[in-house]
Amino acid sequence: MAESFLAWGYRIYGLSTQSSTYQQELVARLQLTFPMLSDEHLAPQPQTPLPTARSPRAPAPCGASPGE
Repeated sequence: MAESFLAWGYRIYGLSTQSSTYQQELVARLQLTFPMLSDEHLAPQPQTPLPTARSPRAPAPCGASPGE
């Protein structure tokens, strides 16, 4: 599917709060055709209201209280 977007001139990126090391492993393991960007500290969130979701097994983001 990413190839279809590329053909239309769009670029695809994944964004996650895991580390860059984890993202590199994820791209290789899943053979993703697009790069993953790491935002471990939720840096763009105040400027860009991106939706966030968290797995029940994932650790809380930096600075967040458990249950947030």
